[in-house]
Amino acid sequence: MKYLLAVLLTCIAIGGCAPIKPYRTEVRGAEDPCVVSVPPWPSETPENSVPSNCLDDNESSGSDAFFFVRYPEPPQQADNIPIGIIEFDDLGVLQKRDDKDKIMDRIRQLTDTDGTLTVVFAHGWKNNASPGNKNLANFQRLLTEIAKTDAKTCPAGSRCAGRQVVGVYLAWRGLSAKVEPFESMSFWNRKRRAERIGQDGATEVLADLAKIRSASKGKDKSRLILIGHSFGGALIFSATQQLLMQDAAAQHLPKWEKDTAKMQRQGDTQSCTKKKLEKAQEVSGKPDCSVDTVDGPPLTNDSGCIWTCKHQSVDRTIANLVILVNPAFEAARFTPLHDKAEKMHFPQTQSAILAIFTSETDLATKTAFKLGRYTSTLFTKYNSEFPKESELDRTAVGHYDDYLTHKLAPGNGKDFATAEDSVCAWQSFRLPVKNEKNEIKWDLGAMVLERTPSAENQPMNPYYNVKVDKAIIPDHSDIWKAGFFQEFIPRFIAAQDRQWTTVKGKPKPVIPCPTD
Repeated sequence: MKYLLAVLLTCIAIGGCAPIKPYRTEVRGAEDPCVVSVPPWPSETPENSVPSNCLDDNESSGSDAFFFVRYPEPPQQADNIPIGIIEFDDLGVLQKRDDKDKIMDRIRQLTDTDGTLTVVFAHGWKNNASPGNKNLANFQRLLTEIAKTDAKTCPAGSRCAGRQVVGVYLAWRGLSAKVEPFESMSFWNRKRRAERIGQDGATEVLADLAKIRSASKGKDKSRLILIGHSFGGALIFSATQQLLMQDAAAQHLPKWEKDTAKMQRQGDTQSCTKKKLEKAQEVSGKPDCSVDTVDGPPLTNDSGCIWTCKHQSVDRTIANLVILVNPAFEAARFTPLHDKAEKMHFPQTQSAILAIFTSETDLATKTAFKLGRYTSTLFTKYNSEFPKESELDRTAVGHYDDYLTHKLAPGNGKDFATAEDSVCAWQSFRLPVKNEKNEIKWDLGAMVLERTPSAENQPMNPYYNVKVDKAIIPDHSDIWKAGFFQEFIPRFIAAQDRQWTTVKGKPKPVIPCPTD
């Protein structure tokens, strides 16, 4: 305690501590909006993201907590994308609750009008909401890429056509000290703070956004995407972990259903009687249609009546999709969800719920994280009946090999597949369908996503833990390199929500695919 106090006093004495105050001090009215001009990728000049009409662009005076992003010559949906910045102090308390409420009201209005694709981003260590922060500038560019991809995969006639992309930046004191060695020494303190914020203030914000998505007039076309990097990944996971587990546990038991379409194709117009159902159950050996029953070919009895055991997709209480990049939390925290999913069966309609992407050369979570956990758990008593418990508690989730489900590597192509082709490629990957080389991959040309051997027996598992090649994400912080957030993530988000329209009373995909 004395040592920590001495460090704190020294830090204060030399003026190296970052202040605990909001950087964003105002939410302007609709009649005087703040507009940010965002340079195209791969610009590394975040200073261009805060023009003079957004209040003062320095840390001492503050700037807008709600503004619009304008991209050079964008399609309509990528023009004037609203972004709200919500800040927390070290205890997870909202810095300005009134501003948060105003931002929620704006998002609610947009959702009621056109529907929204809301993307939340929580930054990591050594970052904040200051006007010149690179994470904030790159998040603005990411939103424009998501909007352009969404416009291509949501054409006129689709359920999501014309919806508004919205950004929410969750800011906290990731940068607590501005001089060394105090800046680097803040690693573990900032980890605890990120998890505290996730459990408290961030949970409130995400619950508000989830309610807006589910209760608004535009709920049928609205989606909520959560993204976190580093300790921001720990923040997002802390805020969603219990709900993710609750949704998995609440999966409805499968039911026996007659496959009417297939019966009609075979010319069988008979009704499926209870006796015929009992025959199908007998053939399957699973009379109760339990969770151990896997989706497979329909069962046919002597009368030609076809039954199949239908499994239900897992609900999404908090968000449509959670994406974590180089997250800094223990694999042990992911264990309950991993173990639950191992015993579940998912239908072919199941899409991803949680996707963790970790660079194979992220030394911060691979080496430093493990070393720090060894030091901090020296006197922790582990369960002798669970020999892997200590390793799980000391290894970051993205580096625990037994939990890896996919790998993301450079592809053979120079360019990325179009947004439309990416959706169809995902359909083949999801079903799964082998390509001409007898492989099952999501091939985007410039990048390829492939399941690990241990995950091949459960292709519909919606909880992804992906090892990323160093050529795509070189290290812990260099996540904005052209390709991953610029091309891959927008396509990954779009692929999880294939759009359909109705033609003559029947559903029809707005992007037809060979697998249809």
